[in-house]
Amino acid sequence: MLFDGDCIFCNKWAIYILKNDRSKSIYVCSSDSGKGKELISFYNVKTDIEKSIILIMNKKYYSHSTAVIKIALHMKGVYLFLFLGYLIPKFLRDYINNLIAKRRRGIIDNICDLNNFKNHSRFIH
Repeated sequence: MLFDGDCIFCNKWAIYILKNDRSKSIYVCSSDSGKGKELISFYNVKTDIEKSIILIMNKKYYSHSTAVIKIALHMKGVYLFLFLGYLIPKFLRDYINNLIAKRRRGIIDNICDLNNFKNHSRFIH
């Protein structure tokens, strides 16, 4: 999963995903890291990373609400119910996703504990 490394909201979600991925198959990578830029180029990602997370799975990338739903399918607990999001038309899901993306920098205090996870086995530098 690629995320905006400069965004505290995105960093918190990356940490949360690392802690709660029941499949232990999701790796996280900041989009502005060397590996992140390499993956964006390799998969020819057209989505603006500042407006969406990117999930790369099965040699294909997913963005916006589709990435969120696919990630939720790997999570522990109640987040699994997000697969029902597929019942909502994609344009509406993405509209909601974009509203959150526009406000994400003001949602969470500017305190980042990502440094504690930089040595995590599924954190890609």
